[in-house]
Amino acid sequence: MTPETSTAYRGALIVWTLMLLSVFLHLVITAIVPAAAMPDPKSTRYVTLLVVSVALLLLSFTVPRAVRQPGPRGAMASLALALAMCEAASICGLLLHFALAWQYYWICMLLGGAGMLLHFPRRQAFEL
Repeated sequence: MTPETSTAYRGALIVWTLMLLSVFLHLVITAIVPAAAMPDPKSTRYVTLLVVSVALLLLSFTVPRAVRQPGPRGAMASLALALAMCEAASICGLLLHFALAWQYYWICMLLGGAGMLLHFPRRQAFEL
């Protein structure tokens, strides 16, 4: 493993850890801060955000592979894109909690966190 590859892999591990920590912080924030909105049982907006969250999770596995370039920089860019899509799925959970007061907001956060766990950086992806 070259020094550039080793540095890129360590950087990817740091980015992955921090992004996973941010999903955990989303859960902590929603546990501490109550939702100000009143839940609307007839609203279908929560279904829309849940579908968007699932779509982002599924796209986080296909889009980065389609745009990936060879080398450590391409692997890092691909990982960053996948993690950002999982983070967006988790942010849908924040929206569900604060904007719609939906009681199952944690499902989106769980999807985002699970996606990030599945996107753990592999050393062989960073080799030239």
